[in-house]
Amino acid sequence: MTEQVVNASNEWDPLQEVIVGVADHSCFPFEPRIVVENTVPARYWDEHRPHNPFPEEIVAKACEQLDNFAKVLTDLGITVRRPKVVDFSSLETPGYTASMVRDAITVAQDRIIEAPYSWRSRNHESLAYEDLFKHYEAQGAKVYRRPPPPADVDALLGPGERHREYVINDNRPAFDAADFIRLDKTIIGQLSNTTNRSGVKHLEKCLEGTGIEVVLVESLDSHAFHIDATITPLREGLLIYNPTYITVEELQKVERLKGWKFIPAPFPKPREYPPFFMSSAWLIMNILVIDPKRAIIEAEDDHLADLLLEHGITPIRVPFQYVHSLGGSFHCTTVDIRRDHSTSA
Repeated sequence: MTEQVVNASNEWDPLQEVIVGVADHSCFPFEPRIVVENTVPARYWDEHRPHNPFPEEIVAKACEQLDNFAKVLTDLGITVRRPKVVDFSSLETPGYTASMVRDAITVAQDRIIEAPYSWRSRNHESLAYEDLFKHYEAQGAKVYRRPPPPADVDALLGPGERHREYVINDNRPAFDAADFIRLDKTIIGQLSNTTNRSGVKHLEKCLEGTGIEVVLVESLDSHAFHIDATITPLREGLLIYNPTYITVEELQKVERLKGWKFIPAPFPKPREYPPFFMSSAWLIMNILVIDPKRAIIEAEDDHLADLLLEHGITPIRVPFQYVHSLGGSFHCTTVDIRRDHSTSA
């Protein structure tokens, strides 16, 4: 039987091929102030201005850490592909980064789906991924490109239906792929400051014919911004969750999670440097599961390492704190293209 070029349905079966992001020329995303105030730490709001690069040292060390991460994966026998380097500082319309690949792309079974971002600063990220899309298309993969960016770039911020207090409305489809977690025939997602109901419907349309159901859970966080610092499946039946972002009762509503064990993640250690420009220290949860017995975590996350060991999972420690400064960790900076589902139930 011919092996599928693209085949990833969950977050834990043995990883075979992955995209790892690149951090070169990353800039603070320039968005309307109301968007910034609803998604990033207050002390860094003023950094989000046009064509403002992240500090040179941060970017240089983030590049080194991403390259090392890619080597670790390669040494584990996993095929690694990288996006094209794009100079986001030189674009006429301010851009952001190609390091957070998970925001841009999700894979569901044999389909690659590009996210219709809510942020206008991300409109150029397709430039980094175009060669990869063509590579997989040439091998017969199904690639669903995002709709063209609308002429009215601020349409999501004007009048229109909103979910709770989140900043975006429902006037056009919008989601970041990092707002969804795959559990085979179920995808768990959330509405947030980057994902709206129209975006969920767009994803469901891309999934037609797969038998996959999208189920939404409710976050406790008014600044909700990607679900992969809220829940992290480790293997079938075992999940860690962020007790400040979601309740066990909310997770128990999901039929696919019936009978699962939910473990609260350890509270992260605070740190001043390198700074969390774009997120919180809960990136401790943003790990990459290699297979049901191994996961890659940040080198200094001792409490998480201990928790994983207690549950029969070997932590592979990789330095990644400078990548954190750009807005994500191991899950954010990867897209698993192919996992070995042959032994799954």
